[in-house]
Amino acid sequence: MSANERLEYELSLAVERDMLSALDASREEGLAEGVRQTAMNMKRTGLDIGTIADCTGLSKETIQAL
Repeated sequence: MSANERLEYELSLAVERDMLSALDASREEGLAEGVRQTAMNMKRTGLDIGTIADCTGLSKETIQAL
């Protein structure tokens, strides 16, 4: 591989890593929003805060603030 080809290859890897990182961050944000939405729905149905915390992994304080 020539020096130029190697540089292009390294740059393409960097771009791919950046895109994957952005996708992972978006996925995590979406999952977190889904958990919050689920907790709000559970709270609305009258489930107690402790049960919601056990099911979602959110803290009781976070659930109370929803």
